[in-house]
Amino acid sequence: MEKRPEAVATAWINEIDAKLAEVRVSTNPAGGSLEIRGMPAEGAAETRWRVYNALNRLNARNAANGLIAEIRPESAWAQHLWDLPVALAVAQYHGHIRPVRDTIITGALGENGKVTAIRGTVPIARLVNRTGRTLMLPPANLGEASLAAANRLTLASSI
Repeated sequence: MEKRPEAVATAWINEIDAKLAEVRVSTNPAGGSLEIRGMPAEGAAETRWRVYNALNRLNARNAANGLIAEIRPESAWAQHLWDLPVALAVAQYHGHIRPVRDTIITGALGENGKVTAIRGTVPIARLVNRTGRTLMLPPANLGEASLAAANRLTLASSI
């Protein structure tokens, strides 16, 4: 059996610095709908709804069923929008998209599957430089992020 990609990297802002975080996906032995660990139930419910809507755009709405998406570290959840990294981690897990390797994912996921701008891309771009990874971000954040990571940027306008 082929080993499934385990995690999607993202970043969160801690005061003025960016820190690495990840979304790790695994099978839930209990089945059911997507379980999101590492954030309060209210936030997990909204993220789950956005993830299902985004996966629907890939004709993979039920791909998240029976999975657990775990946010690490747990302290990062309040500082970041997790919808996009969770959706990409689930899509990657099932092979609906190519594995996202050596890339830090950032951006907000709209209800229509569009990737929208976030605040704080300069510290995240500096983190990209320190780690040697690529930053995947919304087109609206390109100008800001290019101030710190001009050669390691790729754009995503929708899932």
